[in-house]
Amino acid sequence: MAALAARAAMLARAALGVALLAAVFAVLACAGPDVPPEVEARAELERGLAFKEQGNLPRAFESYDAALAIYPRLAEAYAERGFVYYSRGDYRAALVNLNRAVELDGDLASGYNYRGMVFEEVEDTDNALINYGKAIQLDPDLKAAYLNRARVHVADTEYESAIDDLSSAILLAPEDALLHLLRGQVYLQLDEVARAEADFEQVLGLTDDETLAIAARQLLTALRLR
Repeated sequence: MAALAARAAMLARAALGVALLAAVFAVLACAGPDVPPEVEARAELERGLAFKEQGNLPRAFESYDAALAIYPRLAEAYAERGFVYYSRGDYRAALVNLNRAVELDGDLASGYNYRGMVFEEVEDTDNALINYGKAIQLDPDLKAAYLNRARVHVADTEYESAIDDLSSAILLAPEDALLHLLRGQVYLQLDEVARAEADFEQVLGLTDDETLAIAARQLLTALRLR
């Protein structure tokens, strides 16, 4: 059931992406030959983001390249291309693109979030935390940045700080079962058993994902056998 639901959601997202692309290119077609380069480049960027949503990063990369060939000052395209390089494990190229992104647009939260991910991978936790913090400052609704920073705090055994970030993420997405599962596990590190148990119970009430549900049940069983 969960697999079917996930498949249906993926197809719905893909259909939406195709519909959005069709709308973008219909507007461009009606605009005639004098479309400003930035507008044309943004259409390519949107195409790339649609491919990214479908999990097709090679095609997304091609679209980001095309966008930058048309308009080389499009910060978001550098940021998204940097993310693809990060996904490939090419951290040097990722940083080159992400540095350029935030140079062009110092308010681009996604650029700082992605750059934090690169620094985290190369074990530069100080710069990872700085970049995640900047991303959150620029966009307090960027759930991924809270989750990423929480992961660094856990690795540094800064569990209270991790709880703060996971709680902020849960305020943004209260029905995200994974966030509750993660926070519950951090509560266990602080020996806050009742709060951990409450989060694991939340997981069971929120998700049909068998992997998450099994993890929550196992943790609850272990707590109750103490």
